[in-house]
Amino acid sequence: MAPQYAGSKFRLRGQFFEKDQLPINLGWYSEIEWWSKQFEDNLVEGEIMLIAQKDIGRWTFIVNAPDLDHGLVGADASKWFSLGYRAEVRYWISKNLTLGLQGYGTSGQLQNPHQLADQGHYIIPSVHVMLPGEIPENFGIGLGLTPNSDEVIFKTIIYFGGKGSLARDIRLWR
Repeated sequence: MAPQYAGSKFRLRGQFFEKDQLPINLGWYSEIEWWSKQFEDNLVEGEIMLIAQKDIGRWTFIVNAPDLDHGLVGADASKWFSLGYRAEVRYWISKNLTLGLQGYGTSGQLQNPHQLADQGHYIIPSVHVMLPGEIPENFGIGLGLTPNSDEVIFKTIIYFGGKGSLARDIRLWR
């Protein structure tokens, strides 16, 4: 099977204050995605989230919530934003290696959230490593926590274009 174009993403990230000016570092993340019809019912999607991060010694705590996602063109264009979250606790083994425990979830549309059994929630033990050329990569095996979740998923992200920052996202791929 030949490779196929699935879509493109454009991301913006920022912070509200310089790092460590407040007890918790605060930032934001937004994304717009264009999809091919064979891969997604929403041809254009938008996402925005707040980010909070705190470093304590070798530990880093990250919360990306609320994560508001909306189909702008396509099947979900008439629906409200869906509400989700992403969070992680990381332990720094070295400058180039951290171990983490990530949580992901979504409760459905803001105005009509799903019952817990219909929501998708995951917990993912993860490894973050710096590849040659200063390319950050992370991967993990995720376990579904609700009946609507996949039982097991593999998640990986390779960041091309430089190191992550306060707004470093944790993105679910399955």
